[in-house]
Amino acid sequence: MSAVSVVEPARGRRRESSRHRTSRSAGLPGWFAWMLRSGTPLVSLLPALVAVVLVQSLSPAAQRLPTGDARFALAGGWAATSAGGLHGYGHWFTTPVIGWLQLGALDRLLLGGDAQTVLAAAHGGMLLTTLAGVALLWFVLRRAGASGLAAGASTAAFGIAPVAIAVHTQVVPVNVALVWLLIAALLVLGRRGIGGSVAIGALAATAVLTAPIALIALPGLVWAYLLPHDRRERTLLRAVGAPPVQPSRRPAIGALAGFLVVLAIGLLAGLLVARSGGAAGSADAIGAAAAGQAAFPALGAASAVAWLRADPLSLLLGLVAVVLTARSWSMAPVTLLAALTAIVAFWPDGQDPVGPIVLLLPVFTLATAVVIDRAVVALGDPRFAVSAIGSGWLMGVLALIVVAVVVWVGALPALQPGARQPVVRAEGWVRRSVPAGQVVLVDLGTWPDLVTGTRARVGWFAPAEDAPAPSSAPWSTADYLVTTGPELAASTGASQAVLARSLPVARFGVGAGAVAVRAVRSTPAPTPSATPPTAAERRAADARKRTGAELAQNPRLTVDGPDRALLQGGEVDSRIAIVLGQLLSQHTVTIGGFPALAGDTGTVRRQAVISAIDGRPVPADADATGTVLRYLSSLRGDYATSTIDATDAGVLATFAPDPTFVPSP
Repeated sequence: MSAVSVVEPARGRRRESSRHRTSRSAGLPGWFAWMLRSGTPLVSLLPALVAVVLVQSLSPAAQRLPTGDARFALAGGWAATSAGGLHGYGHWFTTPVIGWLQLGALDRLLLGGDAQTVLAAAHGGMLLTTLAGVALLWFVLRRAGASGLAAGASTAAFGIAPVAIAVHTQVVPVNVALVWLLIAALLVLGRRGIGGSVAIGALAATAVLTAPIALIALPGLVWAYLLPHDRRERTLLRAVGAPPVQPSRRPAIGALAGFLVVLAIGLLAGLLVARSGGAAGSADAIGAAAAGQAAFPALGAASAVAWLRADPLSLLLGLVAVVLTARSWSMAPVTLLAALTAIVAFWPDGQDPVGPIVLLLPVFTLATAVVIDRAVVALGDPRFAVSAIGSGWLMGVLALIVVAVVVWVGALPALQPGARQPVVRAEGWVRRSVPAGQVVLVDLGTWPDLVTGTRARVGWFAPAEDAPAPSSAPWSTADYLVTTGPELAASTGASQAVLARSLPVARFGVGAGAVAVRAVRSTPAPTPSATPPTAAERRAADARKRTGAELAQNPRLTVDGPDRALLQGGEVDSRIAIVLGQLLSQHTVTIGGFPALAGDTGTVRRQAVISAIDGRPVPADADATGTVLRYLSSLRGDYATSTIDATDAGVLATFAPDPTFVPSP
């Protein structure tokens, strides 16, 4: 303690609290000087918030389909917040269902009618969560003693870093849990009475219930809680002879009570819901699939690998900042939390590429803010080496911001308008082209968007590696599949068999974010004939595959999955494909099937049943039936039908056998 602080404690207090003071001796009015003193630090928060809004909302990562745990969180949250979705839920203790509920509530709050997808609403919820986290982290840094410049620069740097965008756009409960932890940290650093202590414990328990990985942040919070509230004020009181303030045990007991009460409420709610009678809600099957695919404790470094791939500069800068702050005893919670998170990143949560990064980013931000303040002081040091180190650190933080902006600008061309996003186009295709009653199994991440507004019966599946993929409907009943990425190919059992029988009929988007629609055959593909085909038969087979694929991918055609697979596989006569293609140029057509003729020795289908046109049933609607009959009767030459029959299922058109037919160019 300096002599100035002992002799003139009032001046010492003013010096300690005036890092951003504005001079009153300049003749400014008192109210205006107070506004400047209060508002100047706050201005440093605004650029960070604006930068996060721009970078995260206009990032291709905010349009990607969820994978891994995120697909369970998105679908689980949507199902859990639906009417009766949680009824009889039996996986309360093996899945973060409380986190799912919060995500689902955000989705439903932000869902803007039919024009917006559930996925877009989920990413909007993640943006709001990130903004809340950035604002709370800024206030935590300020309350911890960081200057406005350091708090603003560090939150901006780690808020728009590529790795931050990568994890904060993930629809996972840990992003919500971080907000609860930051609110608790803000209360820990403030003046705590019994009410504040209870709130700290309750918030910590809420964070753990939201995402159990938040447990690793509790030792750091406890350490910060046990530190003296205001070390400077205590020092000044002792210096002027005042008795030291003794910490009370009641607030600590209150914090523990708040934690235990909220934790008990969450666990009791799980027991009550699990024991509720009746049929299980829609969330139960998703919870069972999530619990079955939960990663067991295992060595791994998924977080470290993901961080190194996405943004090695921020990882290096954060580690250096933690090492530099480790020398200060008051920063022990930061060092402790960083060490615990790093350990958990390897074991026992080594397979989680998101959670440890989400928890470690605020720690790196806090350490960076501390070092920024030291670097600013070092700039005025007369020693060249100290000044150079300070300027070098500030340049490193600036480089992190510049790199983040460059990466963001480079990714802007990959953004897609809402109507062109793969999930929106796939939803429209399924709604228009899949008949009523067909079973469509979709990837769990797209299920909330595809389950509504379609005539088909939409179920979900969750890709599994080296195991059968769980699904909400039996795989044997699937007529169509909607897949995202190659994960389903790694599954085994019935899911692999159905995937092997399916053929792609539509694809939307490119790369990892593409959505593919596949039609499932009712029987395995025919085996090649023992007799080698002639050259003419090979040309005819190629023509059938080409014309059949063009017809199968036409969104104006409505046909069952197995029959669409016949088209895609080249098992339907080219004449049928061309005739229907011409009809589709003026009408929407529903096909009742491509029945095989009794006595046909080949595998080529040369019959087609037209069951509806422009949404009007055939033969129930006389005008629609007349349109079809007139069109088929007008066909001439190679495309003339051999017979036209009106049946209860529709108009049946039959073509004469011609195994070597190739349409003229």
